Amino acid sequence: MGNSEFRFKKFSITNQTEGLKVTTDACVLGAISETENPYTILDIGTGTGLIALMLAQKYPNSKIKAVEIQKTIFHQAKSNVSESIYHKQIEVLHGDIKNLAFEHQFDLIVCNPPYFKNHLAAKNQAKQIALHNDFLSFEDLYFAALKHLENDGLFYVIYPLSEFLKFKNIAHNLYLQTEVIIYNKPNQIHRVVGFFSKNSNVKCFQKSMLLHTSDNTRTKEFAELMFDYYL
Repeated sequence: MGNSEFRFKKFSITNQTEGLKVTTDACVLGAISETENPYTILDIGTGTGLIALMLAQKYPNSKIKAVEIQKTIFHQAKSNVSESIYHKQIEVLHGDIKNLAFEHQFDLIVCNPPYFKNHLAAKNQAKQIALHNDFLSFEDLYFAALKHLENDGLFYVIYPLSEFLKFKNIAHNLYLQTEVIIYNKPNQIHRVVGFFSKNSNVKCFQKSMLLHTSDNTRTKEFAELMFDYYL
């Protein structure tokens, strides 16, 4: 069993689950996700709790619920949150988002979802659940976001390009406001981040972000995006 520690400016992430790690996807999504003065935030599939912790740092007056279906990972997220200065702000919940009910809807919902389908099974069960969308399909995520999002709220999700297009095509009552094409290197699309809302009267904007130059140096825009978080 692996045990890795990742240190950020205002918190640390310990991961004891073999095969799982702090990813660039989670860091980018946590840094990009924003809305004006969100009071309630929902992190679907929180994993190690990284995105919830980043959002707690960004929005100190918010109340965050971080949901994790896999029990081992839930305990790791709970430990990471409890050892942070944001432990009173974040509630880590063990459960399946499809079956959970909340007393209110959320101003901001974020998800770094699993996206492999009909893929070779991972040897580690926790990694299997984290990576494969058999456990959170496009439809499951869409209906969860639609159900729990405030009328004027925003939903942020990150996917590889092909999976993002599939999600966008089934999300009929969530409307894409902005999509950010994330390039790992020039001409190399890595992921797409989409901002969705319930407002149909919006024009969709497309942006792009380059993470690394051709010689694998972190770009200025990526460094600036992560400045508040990375040591």
